[in-house]
Order: sequence, then C-alpha cells, then structure tokens
Amino acid sequence: MNSNQKHGATRVRPPNQRTLSRRRRERQKNKSNLGFTILRYIGFHWHAGKSSLQRLIRQPITSLLTLLTIGTVLALPLSMYVFAQNFSQLSHRWQGTTEISLFLNSQVSDAAAKALATRLQERPEIQSAQLIDRNQALESFRSTPGFAEAIDSLGENPLPTVIVVQPHNKYSQAKQVADLANSLRSVPHVQEVLHDFVWLQRLDALLSLTWRLVWLAGLLLGFAAVLVVVNITRMDIENRRDEIEVTKLVGGSNAFICRPFRYTGAYLGLLGALIAALMVSLGVILVNGPIERLAELYHSPFSLTPLHWSEILALMAAGVLIGLLGSRISINRHLRRIEPG
Repeated sequence: MNSNQKHGATRVRPPNQRTLSRRRRERQKNKSNLGFTILRYIGFHWHAGKSSLQRLIRQPITSLLTLLTIGTVLALPLSMYVFAQNFSQLSHRWQGTTEISLFLNSQVSDAAAKALATRLQERPEIQSAQLIDRNQALESFRSTPGFAEAIDSLGENPLPTVIVVQPHNKYSQAKQVADLANSLRSVPHVQEVLHDFVWLQRLDALLSLTWRLVWLAGLLLGFAAVLVVVNITRMDIENRRDEIEVTKLVGGSNAFICRPFRYTGAYLGLLGALIAALMVSLGVILVNGPIERLAELYHSPFSLTPLHWSEILALMAAGVLIGLLGSRISINRHLRRIEPG
C-alpha cells in the first residue's frame, strides 16, 4: 500500500486526450452556432430594411406625399422651437443691460463714494459699479437740449452722487435683480434705490409661456405624425394581406412578418424629420435678412441662429421613435388579426 492509500487520499485521474478533444469540439460548435445565429439575425434585419426601403422607392409619389406630410407636421413645432431659442438668446442680451441706480445722500464725500463703488464692484453678483459724481451728472443734464437754461438758473447743484450697478449675467433674472436691489438698500450712504425690473418679470413670463407653447405644439403635432404613420402602415398591411397569410401558412413568425413594417415606419419618421429640418433651415435663411436689417434700425445687431447639428440629430432620433411607435400601434391593431383562412 502506497502513501496515498495509507492516508486515505483519492487520486484524480486526468482527462485523456479523447475527452479533451471532445470538449474542444463542443466549445467550437457552440461558438459557431452562436456566430451563425448572430449572422442570421443580422441577415434578417438587413433583408427587412432593404425590402422596406425598396418598397418606398417603388412608390415614389405616395412616399413623397407621406414624407412631405410628416415633414410639414414636424416643421411646425420645430420652427416654434427655433423662434423660442432665438428669443431666449435675445432676452438674455436684454437682461444684460439691466441697471440699478443707487442715489447717495448729500453728506457723502467723493472719497467715500469712490470706496463704496469699489466695494460693490467686488461683490460676485455685481458685474460693474460705475460712479457718477454730482458734477458729472450736472454736465450730462446740461448737454441735454432744453435743460441748459434751467440748470443755469439754479443757484447750486441739486443732483446727488449716483452709483450705477449692473448685475452679473448669472444674476440677471427678475427675482435675482429684485433681491439684489433690496440688499443694496441697507448699504451705508445709500439714500434711494431705483430699478425697473417689471419689464424683466414680463419678459420672463412671456418666455416661459413661449416654451410651454412649444412643448404643447410638439406633443400635439408629434401625435399627429404618429397617426400619419399608423394610417400608412395600416394601408400597407391591407395591400400585403395575401402575402402575410401565405407567410403564416408556411410557418413565418410574427416577428419575421412585423419586421418590414417597423423598418418602414422608422424610414418614414427619419426622412420626415430630415425634411422638417430642411424646411426650417430654409425658412431661417429667408427670414434672417429682413430681421438683420430691422435690428440695424434699432442699432442692435442680431441674426437668427440656425439649427445646430446636435438638434438635428435629436430631431432625427425623435422621428425614428415616432415612426416606430406608429408602426407598432398599427401592427398591434391590424396585423395580428390576419390569420390564414
């Protein structure tokens, strides 16, 4: 009895060459089966996508009218989005011109007023603090037509020293400007604070209403685009009813039958989104010239910002989702009811 048997140990026999070869062949077979399954799956989708695209090309008039309908429906909320986006940029520029006037009391010295303006300039919510002393304010009024004689008739300068504060762009909202103005009332030597942020409140309310209208129009007209795809898919299903019945008779699965209609819906949504982007881009080009000339009359250079490539990609993705949703609704409603007689 050897040492292993004395201690009760059992020897594990290594697998022979035949067993190793069999396991190796099984692994290779599983890999080849998986690869064949993936290739077959890709082939099914390639065939379905190709046949769906060819069917759209073979019906150019019907396909073009459908794409123009979807493109027009999507172009309406997209044009509203472009308008709201440009209006937002213009409103930010207007908000950047918001000013708060701090009227100092008459006892403050020029050095104290200058030191106060310097301290205000260091605050993070203030972009600039411009000091206008009494003499500068008087000369400014004197240069205004019709005020020179009235100012000369005065015995002394009645104007106070003023610090014009411009909030930082990060603090240009109506509520932020109001909070800043209230905090400046408690600053030493400040007698009165004047600001006009009512128009900022109106501008914020108008901008908020505009974006709500954009989203509402996008949802409603997006739903209308889905209905267009539903109707087109339903007509396509009815036209291919005999083909669907034969496919089910020979054992075709529902996934195999539904796949071409899903690709058709995706193509319609994608191409319709591209047509909508093209329509809006052409509209921006046509309108941009008159808007630039109108802005020059008000000495405020402004031009419309066209669609960014990221926005076009997002629109294309939304179009594909709309097409897939419309085809799915139509498939669930009509295709699954078709059974071979």
